[in-house]
Amino acid sequence: MRFIRKHKETMLLVTLGFFFLSIIGVGSYLFIGADARSLAAKVGKSKIKRETFAMNYRQALEGLQASRPDLEITADVENALRNDVLRELIIRELFLNEARLLGLRTTKSEVANDIARRPLFQTEGRFDPNKYYQFILRTLGVLPKDFEAERAKEMTTYKLRGLLSWISPPTPHNLEWLYRVERPTATAADFEKDRLDFAQKIQSEEAVALLNQLLIQLSQKNPVKTYLDQQ
Repeated sequence: MRFIRKHKETMLLVTLGFFFLSIIGVGSYLFIGADARSLAAKVGKSKIKRETFAMNYRQALEGLQASRPDLEITADVENALRNDVLRELIIRELFLNEARLLGLRTTKSEVANDIARRPLFQTEGRFDPNKYYQFILRTLGVLPKDFEAERAKEMTTYKLRGLLSWISPPTPHNLEWLYRVERPTATAADFEKDRLDFAQKIQSEEAVALLNQLLIQLSQKNPVKTYLDQQ
């Protein structure tokens, strides 16, 4: 999710409110009310449960406190983090749906290996089940299967982003032209020295642009409804 956090200004978040009871009728009102009680958001036909949001929020809060121990957790900080987590979950669901359409999946063994490699769950460089279960059960307040299901979703979206990032580098002629546009005073020797790094920079920028364009298209095809502010 960190990649997405850096580019969150490109997200298209569509928030729909309730219709008036007199217009939609009692049956629809009760249906929406049930969603408001159990869901954080809907992304097309996919649902983000409140329990899923709560788990990700607790994990994000834990990370924030660990990285910035001097930060005062005020109501404004909590609200900003809450909105950030919800946006990231919506983006993840958009990419996840597309990844599954392409046949991308993450196996249980891939998730297990990923978890075992995380320093947070290690003691002296080796996976420590006690640390893992203590963090999952006490800190996040969820079952391991729920945490692992969430991790599988994230890893699947990483696979999609990896595919989209595999963009052919610009031709030598285009690369040199882009370099001279960006650095008009540079010499031919400068270009030869910077060629590799500049090519990687251009390729990365094109990948980001492609991801952003895909996100906009997916948002238009999968309407987003949020429920956290609804009682």
